[in-house]
Amino acid sequence: TLFTLPLDGGTDRKPTEVFKTDLRVFGPKFSPDGRFLSYIQLDKANRGEVFVRPVDPKAVGGPWQISDGSFSPAFWRRDGKELYYLARDQAVMVADVGTSPTFTFTKPRVLFRQASKVPDRLAYVTADGERFLALPAPRGPQLQQITIFDRGGQVVQKVGEPALYSGPSFSPDGSRLLVSKNDQQSGQTDLWTIDIATGKSTRLTNDSFFKVNPLWSPDGKHIYFASFRNGDFPVHRRASDGTGDEELVYRYEAGAFVGLSDISPDGKYLVCDSGGFIMVVPLTGDATSRKGIEFLREEFDDTLGRLSPDGRFMAYRSDEAQAERGEIYVRPFNAATGLPGD
Repeated sequence: TLFTLPLDGGTDRKPTEVFKTDLRVFGPKFSPDGRFLSYIQLDKANRGEVFVRPVDPKAVGGPWQISDGSFSPAFWRRDGKELYYLARDQAVMVADVGTSPTFTFTKPRVLFRQASKVPDRLAYVTADGERFLALPAPRGPQLQQITIFDRGGQVVQKVGEPALYSGPSFSPDGSRLLVSKNDQQSGQTDLWTIDIATGKSTRLTNDSFFKVNPLWSPDGKHIYFASFRNGDFPVHRRASDGTGDEELVYRYEAGAFVGLSDISPDGKYLVCDSGGFIMVVPLTGDATSRKGIEFLREEFDDTLGRLSPDGRFMAYRSDEAQAERGEIYVRPFNAATGLPGD
């Protein structure tokens, strides 16, 4: 739901609902005359688009879709005659707009394309529309080469081609890697496996959904991951060899984040955290009937539960000793109940 809130009225300020949608909305900005709002709306495939609508919920007209694929919020020129945003291919786009007597706009055109080979985020535009601020990704502009070292710090092997990777992890048998890989042209991040001996890559996902915490199954046959879809974080799995379709594994409460952190050695439980508590999800039955079991909920922030190889103990991070400072703790785990043991 998008609201406006007046800055006068003291403690009696009341928000006004502009509109409500089942889709995710963020990045609202007022037009210079204060009569319209631009904002980003994610569709069901998690693709962003720039929209404009009247601030007054009773006004006639709108919303108007400005973009054909957006990678940033919109920025207004201070005279209200141009609107800028970053397209999915990293081109900076501009649309001629008008706000009086009603909103009008032209088809966006390319203003310029960034020279960098690595997608930069459009961070801000000056009010006169003459200067554009771009912020490189945290890892900087260079591509990354996955490198394996031994215990002595010596290079054992370089794996795969240089690219933009994150979150690499070994398969249980150590023969493959699971990685998140960012496409430099589209900005889309997907899951891949890489065979260490041959360097062959296998793509597991091909969508714009935001994916978090991918994990290998104990037998190495599946990849589990959570992804942001239609306001939820359902957990899916996909065969690690790329065959078949993805399968829904678990869906928590609507809108609640689910962070995967482990799978029990026997493959019977998922270990997750959400909002500072740790839960385990039995993998019996089907996805619609599975219910999470609260393993640990207390006044502290408890996250990142991981089971010992024999499944008898749970290690986790908690700020119990000092607020906002995490330490590692271990508790017994009862595999029969999914609860702390004695």
